Amino acid sequence: FRKASAVSMCPSASNVELCRAVFHLDEARAGAHDVVKISAMLRSLAAQRGIRLPLIRSLLPDPFRNCLFSHGDSPGQEEHIVICLHGFGDKAPPYSRLLEAMKIPSSASVSLNGPLEVCPELLDNPPGFSWFHFFDEKAGDFISPSPTETRRLDSLDGTVEMLRQLMEQLLASGWQR
Repeated sequence: FRKASAVSMCPSASNVELCRAVFHLDEARAGAHDVVKISAMLRSLAAQRGIRLPLIRSLLPDPFRNCLFSHGDSPGQEEHIVICLHGFGDKAPPYSRLLEAMKIPSSASVSLNGPLEVCPELLDNPPGFSWFHFFDEKAGDFISPSPTETRRLDSLDGTVEMLRQLMEQLLASGWQR
């Protein structure tokens, strides 16, 4: 926390130091008020320089706080961000490694786990995640689609809201539309 705080008050900090400060801030376990205050100062410095910061995970919805962010070849200067959403029962790390191996020019990446953990008995390689409810625990079977069944859509609405919050954090960190 002290490293992030010191960098946020140092106008001569390098672009790389600003980006690293975000990681220090996430590791700090500081109070929410302090995180918001320091992140605003870091974002202000970054905006003055036109650089893009990594996501401040502690400001994301809980299920996305374990996202995997990777800078491109010039931290803070990337022109694009690739957001990777896995398929049913999968997880973020393999996609993060794939994106790093691809070395997409001028691009950073963020890989997310779905907000819902899939029952390990349904998977070959747990843990795995889903973007919406698909399994009826009481019936012990998949949710059947029907005009009156709303559990999948309701949970998907919640996921869409969390993704909207993620996009707001990206915009606040300098990633323009």
